Order: sequence, then C-alpha cells, then structure tokens
Amino acid sequence: MDINQITKVSVFDFDGTLIDTTMPDIGKKMWKDATGEDYPHKGWWGRRESLDIDIYPNDVFPDMQAEYNKAKADENTFVTLCTGRITPLANQVQAILNKHNLKFDDIALTGDKRFNDGASNTLAFKINYLNSLQKQFPNLKQIEFWDDRDEHQTTFIQWGKLQTISVHIHHVKRG
Repeated sequence: MDINQITKVSVFDFDGTLIDTTMPDIGKKMWKDATGEDYPHKGWWGRRESLDIDIYPNDVFPDMQAEYNKAKADENTFVTLCTGRITPLANQVQAILNKHNLKFDDIALTGDKRFNDGASNTLAFKINYLNSLQKQFPNLKQIEFWDDRDEHQTTFIQWGKLQTISVHIHHVKRG
C-alpha cells in the first residue's frame, strides 16, 4: 500500500460497534451452560474467555458489515480497527475477525505501544491513535470513525472539530 495514495481512513471500534460481542451477565451464563463450570473470573473485558469463539457467536452487525464493505472497496481508504480490548487479547480479536473474513490494514488494541503515548484509558488511547493516523498519511483528507460508547462521543466530536481535515464521528447506537 502506497501511503501517498491514502486520502481517507475508516476506523471501526470492535465491541458493540462492529461485533455483537456478548455482555458479561449473559456471557457468564452461556459459559456455565457450555462448560458446566462457573466463569473463572470476576472481570470480563480483559479476559480471553470473554471472546471464546466456541462459546459466543460474536457476529458482525449487518449495518457495520455494509460500512466495512464500502470502506474496503475504496482503494484510497485505509481501513482499521481500534478497540478498547487490551493487547493480550489480540489473538482472540483476530480469531473473531478471521471467522467473519474481516481483513484490516491495521488493528490497534489498547496498550499498543505504537500509539500509547502514555494513554491511561481507552478514550485517551483512541484519541492518540486517531492523531497518529494523520501523521502516517501525508495526503489524508478525511477520517471516518464508528464507536458506540456514549460517554466518549463528546470528546471524539470535540477532537474532530479541532482537526484540519474532515472528520466524521458516527455514534453507533444499539437497542
């Protein structure tokens, strides 16, 4: 890929935006039904088990599949995944993407040292990642970003208004 040809970046969040990942309450019951044992952790989001492709469907949301397909069809668009899931879960995230034949030009998980820049949380990490994309592509004209977290939207929108390129923040709302 010639970085000089990239004029647009499409960034997709993972959980609840692109992938219908299982929520903890339901997931722990599904784990018990599938394994006969209690879910082995108190936490959910940072655990490999929460993304087990043999237990959870982790399907692609149809509306996001369409957006992904549109982005992938444009040869001048760099298509990337940026998630709050942490770097030790990279294999589990990749297994879900492989299951659905989703191929990204880059995948950034929270804690990825390439983009961390001291970020202490998912929101700061994602802002750092978005900033890095502008530095990476000299002819970038547009960033499009899909994310479902209500509490992050104001920050993303404010960040977008400060940029010298076109930024479209899509607040994905589910049920």
